[in-house]
Amino acid sequence: MAHLIPLECCELESLTWGDHHIEIHLRTSSPQATCPSCQIVSSHVHSRYGRTIGDLPWADYSVSLRVQTRRFFCRVSTCPQRIFTERFGDAVAPSARRTTRLTQWLQTLVMQATAQGMARAVPGCAVPISARTFVRLMHAVPDPIVNPPTVVGLDDWAWKKGRTYGTICVDLERHRPIDLLPDRDPATIAAWLQRHPSITTVARDRGHEFIEGITHGAPAAIQVADRWHLLKNLGEALEAFFLDQRAALQAAAQALNAAPQDSAPGRPLPTIEGTATPTRAQAAQTHWHSEASTRYYTIHGMAAQRVSVAAIARTVGISRPTVYRYLHMIEPPRYAQIQRTRRSVLDPVKPFVAQRWNEGCRNARQLWQELQDQGSTLSLRTVNRFVAALRQESDLRPRTFRQQPAAHHYAKNTTQRRPLTALHAMRLLMTDPDQRKPWQQDYLCYLTLQEPRVAEADELVQAFRCMARTLNGGQLDRWIARAQASSIEPLRTFAKGLLKDYAAVKAGLTLPWSNGQTEAQVQRLKLLKRQMYGQAGLELLRTRVLYRGTRID
Repeated sequence: MAHLIPLECCELESLTWGDHHIEIHLRTSSPQATCPSCQIVSSHVHSRYGRTIGDLPWADYSVSLRVQTRRFFCRVSTCPQRIFTERFGDAVAPSARRTTRLTQWLQTLVMQATAQGMARAVPGCAVPISARTFVRLMHAVPDPIVNPPTVVGLDDWAWKKGRTYGTICVDLERHRPIDLLPDRDPATIAAWLQRHPSITTVARDRGHEFIEGITHGAPAAIQVADRWHLLKNLGEALEAFFLDQRAALQAAAQALNAAPQDSAPGRPLPTIEGTATPTRAQAAQTHWHSEASTRYYTIHGMAAQRVSVAAIARTVGISRPTVYRYLHMIEPPRYAQIQRTRRSVLDPVKPFVAQRWNEGCRNARQLWQELQDQGSTLSLRTVNRFVAALRQESDLRPRTFRQQPAAHHYAKNTTQRRPLTALHAMRLLMTDPDQRKPWQQDYLCYLTLQEPRVAEADELVQAFRCMARTLNGGQLDRWIARAQASSIEPLRTFAKGLLKDYAAVKAGLTLPWSNGQTEAQVQRLKLLKRQMYGQAGLELLRTRVLYRGTRID
């Protein structure tokens, strides 16, 4: 009964229930009470009154506790409180209309949703409550107790984009927000850092507000420039370089369109190893290699024309997984890469399908349903393709699909490529060379012929990307020297900017900390802000942001 009735020193008198409501009548069993001011026990009763307290619902029944509460005289002459009301421990706060456990349950619900939504949903749980009460409950949630942070990330977030901004502070070691500041002024950031002397490392973007605030608030802390922002700044410098190379971009596209597909620079041609007279096995291997190389160029050529994978598979006569495998290759397969036999997901069910096929079952859906009954996880589409192949082998009329023939994809000349814009050229150079498509490699070769500085820019960009990816900040001095000696003005300007924030940039390229977790918390903050429909201020938003996964005690 103690779990059903949380009040201490109370005994059950009676219980009544009506239409989805239960009322429990209680009386206190202790003859005395303790004064909350002087902590002296008193047994002199002043008066009694009835007190109604809401409690957790039982199934779809709302529950209220009707308690006969007593007031007592305090006989201590020096006590400022002459009359006091008896307390019921932690189960009910003084003057509260709900038990503590009901309040905690409602706060847990509303912190995961919106006040308006919970006001509509909770009455179905036998707890009638208004949206404004939910807002008051959210305001009453205490701040979580956090351990002193040592590594934090700072980033701004827009309360009204372009007008007012705030600052979010994230503990990067524990992956949780620890505070929300009303603005991004350097004085506010410095004051917050001074209140947290345990901070030793701060990850930030390259905004001057954060640089100034951290310098004044935590001068001994290590500042770490975010790597994503460094790469973004590098991309902006590269885009500025290509804005002056429109003629070269256009000339490279014209050269790529005019050149034969198989003779474009940068694309490897198929070669046959060995000059001796091949044996039968060697001849078969050479034949397979020639077919695989031809298939490789055909698939990559159609992919460059933005033909779908399914259309490529139908045209070449191979499966879609094989098409994906060829698309992931950066060069034609060598002899050791050619696989003539491979396992299929259909191998375990082929005997059953063949048996049912010979018995006269030609319906793919029926076969798929029978396979599902046996515990198979194959999709209906996979079974459909297998049955279609069986129909072709059996000279049966295949099922017709309402689709255009493969030639429809070539109705317009998609082999003619438009010149890349400065933005697209920047993205191409920022891409890993191993991930570039063949036509992109060819385009870069022609672009380098038109503008030799593109090769220099590509080399510098890949060196910086490698530095950021491998956290090899020891190469930063060498890279800055190479960039300053280059003939590309935007890259020289970028290197000059790195020198202004040298310590933080080197820390960002050396230490594992970054602002990635902070950016993720900003995205979560945006979701919570939109859930509130602009009806609450910074205080409530801060409560919801900090509440993540916190237990309310």
